[in-house]
Amino acid sequence: MIYYKKQKIKNFKELLNKYNMMEFKSPYRSTIPLLILYENKPNYFFNLINQNDAPLVDLIFEYETKVKKGKG
Repeated sequence: MIYYKKQKIKNFKELLNKYNMMEFKSPYRSTIPLLILYENKPNYFFNLINQNDAPLVDLIFEYETKVKKGKG
């Protein structure tokens, strides 16, 4: 399953629509190559992870974690 934050995503177009386009202002943001890879080879991550009989996984774009030491 694919998620944006905690929302289930049906397809790549829906995923892109979740992002504010200002987030792509910098070409150095790590999300850009990740999205390009996912768009061109959507099963890459699942095949990579599951090739060793690993349990099924979810892809979560923009996973939020708590900030340590008050900065982030």
